[in-house]
Amino acid sequence: LRGSRLISHCVEATGCDHFGLLLGKHADPSMLGIAGFLVRVAPSTEQALQGLVENLNLHEDSAFIQLNIGTKYTAMGYALQVPGVSAIEQINDLALSILYKILRSLCGEQWVAASVMLERREPKDLSPYRHYFQTALHFNSTENLITFPSHCLKQKPPTADALLHKHLQEEADVLHGLAHHEI
Repeated sequence: LRGSRLISHCVEATGCDHFGLLLGKHADPSMLGIAGFLVRVAPSTEQALQGLVENLNLHEDSAFIQLNIGTKYTAMGYALQVPGVSAIEQINDLALSILYKILRSLCGEQWVAASVMLERREPKDLSPYRHYFQTALHFNSTENLITFPSHCLKQKPPTADALLHKHLQEEADVLHGLAHHEI
């Protein structure tokens, strides 16, 4: 995975066990390419998250995002599909903090998840995680997962633009077609 060794060296050099969390905190969804732009302009939170699931591979093909919608709660998870990657805990922290930031941008600054599950070992200092996620945290989990009330999916994001979303989705479809032909 691009950058995993660099992140590992940064953690070693700084001694900062929450380096990935800090990176994600300052990330912008547009860093995810067309998938990030689709998130910004989707007509609903549900469409934004579905678009992220369907189009993340246009930016990063070694990561997998899942969205499980329930009647009361929805779970959004992240998994890296490459074994033996350096700084896996930091990359997971980075990914979950970006997903959390995306959800807050879609649902409003007052939005808080029901819980956050992290595959990483529990860090010595929990305060950066508590401060950022502001919800129940579960470390040493079997998966990286954010759960939140399902009613949030119906919200219209503040930057929704149906026409731009339609255009960007058409572009993403073309990119998927090109990627399929390259195989």
